[in-house]
Amino acid sequence: MKKIVLIFVILLFFVCAYFGFNAAAKILPGSDNSQTNTQTDIAIPSSQRNYLLIHVTDNTVEEPELVSVWVAFVYYSTPPQLMFMPLYPSYDPKIQTNLSQSFQFTTDKNISTKFIKQIEQAYNIKTSGYVLSDNLGVSYSNLWLTGQETQVSTGVAMTDEEKHIIRVNGQTAYQQLCLLFLSGASNSYFSSINWSLLLPDHFSTNLPFETIALTTDQIIRATSITQCDVLSSE
Repeated sequence: MKKIVLIFVILLFFVCAYFGFNAAAKILPGSDNSQTNTQTDIAIPSSQRNYLLIHVTDNTVEEPELVSVWVAFVYYSTPPQLMFMPLYPSYDPKIQTNLSQSFQFTTDKNISTKFIKQIEQAYNIKTSGYVLSDNLGVSYSNLWLTGQETQVSTGVAMTDEEKHIIRVNGQTAYQQLCLLFLSGASNSYFSSINWSLLLPDHFSTNLPFETIALTTDQIIRATSITQCDVLSSE
């Protein structure tokens, strides 16, 4: 399995630390996943949104396979703040099985509501939408971020070692992304995006255009982003 750099286009969202660490208790080592379905849901303030970042193998086939899911907690403050956390693949056998089995598309090629609800129940979070990309889309995004061509060829993780590879490389990728934001160089990334290579086959979302435009604009215009964290301890 080749090293992945899970950089999604427009997956650049910001988060409130308090709510991020509440959800992190479900994910980081030492957390008690057996209680995830019994705890009270986390309320989302009007200025916060939580977005799923979904990576599949090939979005042009009838049934793409799920590679990974991260969550971006977005807090629309001034300046905006963000946190990334891995949700899938999971080392918890129950969560891994439930998410794997519930992942499917609707007839109009949207992610099923059942899958979204499984994630929300497993990690005790509320989500506001998702962004999806496949191996080719991730490869393009990596090119625009680093200037280097990298062919991403990734399948479903079956063993803990394969899960670790996916998670650790996602962790590294989002840490690199945070460094870009913290340095104030996000505009160089956005200006490199060639949407004609992504749409319609390698990028999809259920978010309205206004949400994407608002988030992108806030990232580019932010004078000093002081918080961008990756909650992962691989």
